[in-house]
Amino acid sequence: MHAFHVPDISADAFVERARQALRELQLDDLVTITLDGRALEVRFSRLGTTVLRYGVIPAELGFEARLEHSKVARLHAAFRHRFEESFDEVIARVGATAVS
Repeated sequence: MHAFHVPDISADAFVERARQALRELQLDDLVTITLDGRALEVRFSRLGTTVLRYGVIPAELGFEARLEHSKVARLHAAFRHRFEESFDEVIARVGATAVS
């Protein structure tokens, strides 16, 4: 996902809720989400590491995250669609929507 909008909560709250969703989906051993200032980092780790780095843009209600950098592990490239679907499910559980 290249961009998403999270209504009504801060980026910090989003990270906590996303971590909870990862635990519920039993993905927390494979995926980590961290916030460093205005950057949100999603890291997929297994047989290599894929990193998605999103810039956080505060909005009147919530925030928007836009993909600024991605580094996909060679072995993950074939499964990129599966990773994206899993991440889409996590952010949907938190109430985020895709932005085109």
